[in-house]
Amino acid sequence: KVNDTFYIFGSHLAGAKSTDFMNWTLIGNGVKKSNPIIPNATEEMKEAFTWAKTNTFWAPDVVQLADGKYYMYYCNCEGSSPLSCLGIAVSDNVEGPYKNLGIILKSGMGSDELSEDGDTYDATRQPNVVDPCVFYDKEGRLWMMYGSYSGGIFILELNPETGTPLEKGYGKRILGGNHVRIEGAYVQYVPETDYYYMFLSFGGLASDGGYNIRVVRSKNPDGPYYDAAGNDMINCKGADGT
Repeated sequence: KVNDTFYIFGSHLAGAKSTDFMNWTLIGNGVKKSNPIIPNATEEMKEAFTWAKTNTFWAPDVVQLADGKYYMYYCNCEGSSPLSCLGIAVSDNVEGPYKNLGIILKSGMGSDELSEDGDTYDATRQPNVVDPCVFYDKEGRLWMMYGSYSGGIFILELNPETGTPLEKGYGKRILGGNHVRIEGAYVQYVPETDYYYMFLSFGGLASDGGYNIRVVRSKNPDGPYYDAAGNDMINCKGADGT
């Protein structure tokens, strides 16, 4: 929210705004020079497109930091594999144009390159670095929840001044693993209950995939998160070998 206007950002560099959640104005859509959000994205984020072997963006997130600037956490993914990268771009205006600050995470690398954890990348236990959700906790600390399928949903604490990770590696796994079908985590703190609520999708995107959104909660931004039956979501993962 900026002043009285709400903004939403989606895949393929789409952005829209509204003051009432009913009537929306498109800001831009598509990776092309006429898109004011990032007019020259193919050059601005050339390293990201090359790494992920794609020509488009997936779902980003935008947050305003203490310096008043807007930081876009963008992600690119090959699609049929977790060959992905996650980077940051910055703008003085929420609608852009955003200038690239660089990649902060990569996934899906082969055996000839070490993963962010310093070992050989394993998609059954390490994340696909897409679908970022950046949020402040009740103490003002900045976090990024992210991940899709593959090794699950992970969380990293960020530097509130720069927006970059405070630690090396992929961070802490919250749930998932062995390619269980989950993605799009979104976290919201509710003062009235003193809980952090995480919304995320389950199921596949195909017409018979049973795609649905569920919610889990925690007293801490980095978990543990529990479902309505009291199950610790760290145990929510695919069967070994899948």
